[in-house]
Amino acid sequence: MSNKTIEKIWYGKIKPFEQLRVDDTETNKNATLFRKELLTTLTSEQKELLEKYESAQDEVIAFYEKKSFESGFKLGVNIIIESMGKS
Repeated sequence: MSNKTIEKIWYGKIKPFEQLRVDDTETNKNATLFRKELLTTLTSEQKELLEKYESAQDEVIAFYEKKSFESGFKLGVNIIIESMGKS
């Protein structure tokens, strides 16, 4: 089974979220503030390690976001199929 449409949406070729605007400035502001405060206490080696950790975390998050995105679409399709009595 091909997921071409889902992949097009994921990679931005189809953009159903263009109208979605999430503005959580308080959370972003807190995260930035805490990170800056943490950086003042770290050695250069620790800062480098933190950067590597954050990069690895970004990759993990991106992987799970994509899998969740795909799973949500598949679930939606299954709901549509079942609602049409085609199960």
